[in-house]
Amino acid sequence: MKFLLRMLYFPPSHLKSYESSQYTGALLVSFEKLLARYIREKKRTDHFRLLQSEADVSIAFLTVVEGCFIELFFGDVGRFERRVQAILPLFLNGMRK
Repeated sequence: MKFLLRMLYFPPSHLKSYESSQYTGALLVSFEKLLARYIREKKRTDHFRLLQSEADVSIAFLTVVEGCFIELFFGDVGRFERRVQAILPLFLNGMRK
């Protein structure tokens, strides 16, 4: 996992000439859409309402995940796990009405 993150944020110099943002941007949009679809389905089956749209919740969640991965990359596993344990209950409880 650390290798993939390292390549995403700090690609080798011979690959820097490629426009990687077009690929990573498309990948992130795909993740956002998949997660929004999943949230929409869970809303329907579990009968709960959100404070924001499925798309906004999806983007917010992926932002939190990315922040945790940055901690894993630059910090250590213990700090990463602590962040995940701290943020998930806040995130999950904060998005429901």
